[in-house]
Amino acid sequence: MKKIFYLVCFSFLFSCTSRKQNMKEDYIEFNHKNYMVIKDDQINIKLIPKIYEKKQFVTVKIIYHGEKLDNKRISISEYQQIKELISLIKNEDLEMPRIINKGKPNEYVAAILDGANNSIVISENKTKKEFGIIGFSEEYHKTFYNAVKKIFESIKFDLENL
Repeated sequence: MKKIFYLVCFSFLFSCTSRKQNMKEDYIEFNHKNYMVIKDDQINIKLIPKIYEKKQFVTVKIIYHGEKLDNKRISISEYQQIKELISLIKNEDLEMPRIINKGKPNEYVAAILDGANNSIVISENKTKKEFGIIGFSEEYHKTFYNAVKKIFESIKFDLENL
């Protein structure tokens, strides 16, 4: 009888710890780095979902110009909206430079001078996916821009800081 009790207790403890470890691996992270223009021009925003029996929220950790800002919280629904926008990111929106008016007399190559490195990493169910661009333009990086815009709106941070 004691063996069964110990087995049940061990199983319960193991299931609780493995669930907690799985939750720690899920996150969304946005990184912006541009050391060419401004020293320490760096923004790191990490969204980490926390799911408990009675509470569900997302902790947001922000490092801005090398300084850690106060943690914020957003709702699970905002986190889901961000995940959905990230899933819509198209590879062609990550490419740069682009040839505008290809094959026409006024054809030209678009580029962003002194562009920063920007990336979004999404980690879910032990799988990581990363999207990265150099430069940042709503016109040329539509789906990537929309995902970043939603992250900034959710944490009430001005996107113009980029």
